[in-house]
Amino acid sequence: MGKSRTRDRTARCPVAVTLVHGTFARDAAWTKSDSAMSRRLSGAGCQVMPFTWSGRNSHQARARAAQELAEHLEKVARENEGARQWIVAHSHGGNVALHALELFRNSGRRTRVSVVTLATPFIHARAWTRTSFFAFHIIWSGVLLFTAATWTAATGNDSYVARGMELFGIIFAIEVLWCIVGAVNFRHYLGRGFGKRLVASIQVPEIPSRDLTVIRAPGDEASFSLASGQFVGWLGSLIARPLGNRKVWWHTLMIVSLPGTLAISLGRYVHTGTIISGYLFVSVWLFCLGGVMVLLAGSLGFGLEDGPFVSIFASVSVEDTPPGRIAVQLLRHSTSSKKLGLSHSRLYDDPEAIEIISKAIRR
Repeated sequence: MGKSRTRDRTARCPVAVTLVHGTFARDAAWTKSDSAMSRRLSGAGCQVMPFTWSGRNSHQARARAAQELAEHLEKVARENEGARQWIVAHSHGGNVALHALELFRNSGRRTRVSVVTLATPFIHARAWTRTSFFAFHIIWSGVLLFTAATWTAATGNDSYVARGMELFGIIFAIEVLWCIVGAVNFRHYLGRGFGKRLVASIQVPEIPSRDLTVIRAPGDEASFSLASGQFVGWLGSLIARPLGNRKVWWHTLMIVSLPGTLAISLGRYVHTGTIISGYLFVSVWLFCLGGVMVLLAGSLGFGLEDGPFVSIFASVSVEDTPPGRIAVQLLRHSTSSKKLGLSHSRLYDDPEAIEIISKAIRR
């Protein structure tokens, strides 16, 4: 559950700032009252409040956190009528903040809330076309794999091909279980228009540029995440296009069956033609199976609990900005920091970043 702590002695403060941590960082030191960020903002007369959420890496966890953060913003707006609100969020906390801001504005509140994000990998989602056809191919590929893996295990075949088939079967079974867990997590979205609601809950909303400040730093390890996300999104699109295109499948079926059909019609080389068709079928099947497994496995980076399930309905990637025309504040590269650890986790203690945030709030 998300929690916020307000200070009664700063009630009716003209500026309220909520600090939102990122993934796996419930006890983030930078959100504490004695951090450099908190001291600077408190010294400027702001009411500074940490917001705590589960920090789990899943779409559902971020959606729940966004709802709780929106309720927190509503509470602050009631207790500090007319106060200007800001959210400073790190990493995936930025996705939580933007979704919360959208929920808060949809509630009808006129209180202005602005967001500053630090090294946030903004999540973008695009619905697949012909999702049912794509899901069908995942099912039949899995059925064939389980059948082949079961047969090789039952016959005691010790060849490398048989062992590889069994290994693929185990991996695919694990991915299917992940999909089932994701389906349970998103059960409240089930019904007509499920895909659209699912994508809308994941796609980071567009926020007016005047209410959003994006801060990034060179050498940030999240850049690797951004590059990986771009690659996974591209790979997913590349795989899904042929899997969801009926014409491609009809042409593939014709090509695969052509050697066998010709051999049978000519009455010669039936055995050879059948074998060639069989090899072509297995090749196509392995391509589909490999593509599906890569797509499902690659989606784990976006959500350990529900990423594979979401990948069936949408292509998900991370970008350096949310939708719209957004200015990015890129910090100067600094090698003077004596603090050990990842650059991604030092950004909220960077003096330049804190200065940018302080100036933005004082504007």
